[in-house]
Amino acid sequence: MVPVTVHLISGWSFPAMALQPLAEALAPWPTRRYDAAQDTSRIPVEADDLLIGWSLGGLNIMARRYARASCGRGIVLIGSTARFCRASDYDAGVEPSALRSMRSALRRGRRDMMLTHFYEQAGFQNPQSWCLAASGIDDETLDNGLRELEELDARDDLRDGSTPALILHGEHDRIIPVAAAHWLARELSQAAVRIHPAAGHDLPLTHPDWVAEQIRDYFTR
Repeated sequence: MVPVTVHLISGWSFPAMALQPLAEALAPWPTRRYDAAQDTSRIPVEADDLLIGWSLGGLNIMARRYARASCGRGIVLIGSTARFCRASDYDAGVEPSALRSMRSALRRGRRDMMLTHFYEQAGFQNPQSWCLAASGIDDETLDNGLRELEELDARDDLRDGSTPALILHGEHDRIIPVAAAHWLARELSQAAVRIHPAAGHDLPLTHPDWVAEQIRDYFTR
């Protein structure tokens, strides 16, 4: 049985259309795309649907839906994490000061400089084109997303759910360390983790066929 619908939730600063290459790779499965600002708890998900979240999109799923509402047949977490920031009891995150610096740059009118650096860290060779793609996302939405990355912590929610999960991550991810994927694999009750040896945070955009292959293999066997 194939999913009725695949719901694709994008990452911070990426419009929903960014995941079009993955949507095409998943054809003929029907897909719906959302940006990371979408509250995933409000997305209507049927029993055979799949929820796929990239980066903040995945954290959104875990924090807002995993233990509280149906996740259909399962979830796919791409380059994601249960908590973005490092803490005394969580070493698979990044320093909170990195997010504070990004929020400060946004408030000081240095949006393009901040986004360019972020896209470069994510592994993209054409950061300026992604700055243009993000032009439709206003500063308030970007700042709210950074605040969510700073504050959301889905670790307790994961202990209360049992939905099958596939965790996909790039070995060279410089935004969310691969240690976050291994942490998820240990904590989720039904999970498999697959690491792409040559990808970074740009995994679903630069290797959509590989991502689609892993999803099909895991959910149609």
